[in-house]
Amino acid sequence: MNYLSAELIAKTYNDRWLFKDVSLGIQQGEKLALVGNNGVGKSTLLKILTGEVQPDIGKVSVRNGIRLGFLTQQPSVDGELTVKDVLFSDSNEVAKVVKEYEDCIHHPDTSPERMQAVLEKMEELKAWDYENKVHEIIEKLGVPDIDKKFGELSGGQKKRIFLAQLLLLEPDLIIMDEPTNHLDLTAIEWLENYLSGQSITLIMVTHDRYFLDNVVT
Repeated sequence: MNYLSAELIAKTYNDRWLFKDVSLGIQQGEKLALVGNNGVGKSTLLKILTGEVQPDIGKVSVRNGIRLGFLTQQPSVDGELTVKDVLFSDSNEVAKVVKEYEDCIHHPDTSPERMQAVLEKMEELKAWDYENKVHEIIEKLGVPDIDKKFGELSGGQKKRIFLAQLLLLEPDLIIMDEPTNHLDLTAIEWLENYLSGQSITLIMVTHDRYFLDNVVT
């Protein structure tokens, strides 16, 4: 099944062609990587594939119903939000109840009534598998205290949070720009194993050739 295709796309910058006549497609389960020197347009190409930037020529088509997840090099978010606000989408009912459960277990003053209500909701939505996945991703990527404000974190911590957020959304097609930046070796090895899974469909830019060789098809 074809998830995304680009047909003869082109982009200029300051009257110079970044690239032109680029066509590509990615099928379910494929993992594709782009390599090249800095400034040749790799990040711009990713933004065109996600719809964030429009090409000067050509078009990009995404199969109906396919959900894209995009990790940029420099994500931005309101600094007053907490880590858990960023990690858990309120539009996802399971993520919403897991967020409340995490809030309860991190605050010892939580009332027994509230905890009981949350536990019942967790059971009702069968959210325990998602909760286990949350803890695995948070631990392996080194995500900081989920009650911390986003504005208090370093650039590397923010990048790891956005990577965790992306993986928790479980998109059909993952698009990543330099995913191993700011990760230690343990986190990189875990991410390598995760992305190598058969169900993952991936387009990424990376300068980490070892990571690339072990992940992409």
